[in-house]
Amino acid sequence: FQIRTPTGTLECEAAMWPIGDGRVALHLRPTLDSRILRDLLEMLLAGAPTREVLGQMLDTLHDRSDFSVAGIEFLDPDTRGGRGVVGALSDVLVGRTAGDASPWAEAWRTGVDQCVDSLEDLPAEVREAAADGGHGWMWIMPVARGAEVVAVVTQWMAERVPSGLGNYH
Repeated sequence: FQIRTPTGTLECEAAMWPIGDGRVALHLRPTLDSRILRDLLEMLLAGAPTREVLGQMLDTLHDRSDFSVAGIEFLDPDTRGGRGVVGALSDVLVGRTAGDASPWAEAWRTGVDQCVDSLEDLPAEVREAAADGGHGWMWIMPVARGAEVVAVVTQWMAERVPSGLGNYH
């Protein structure tokens, strides 16, 4: 479908899914972004290095938003069962140090998106790093292959999201 903007129209796709506590996420994505993500998936399937493809995916996300930043923790096939990280976020802000009761651990265990509205719900180390970075809330999105979670994308949003097309909170 198309969305009318002040400068014309934007062709988009829409998706909706549960994120816990009776809430749902509605995601509108420009069709061009979907094509880019499909190209990246084809690169992975053709054998391109995981870290390179995920890095390009994050570049795409960053190019589309000036009020969010993302990082990915993934099962790294190059480390025999270990996890790797790509992106500009610290280990603290991708949840590597947050512990078993964190929303990241929940995403890895359950495969369910986690939306954290308040920094108060996070461990002190994460709260401080988020506040220092100007982050006000985050969305954690697990990526599964079959029943196995193989990566977790963490997207931190600015404390105040500007009006206009984009992510809202």
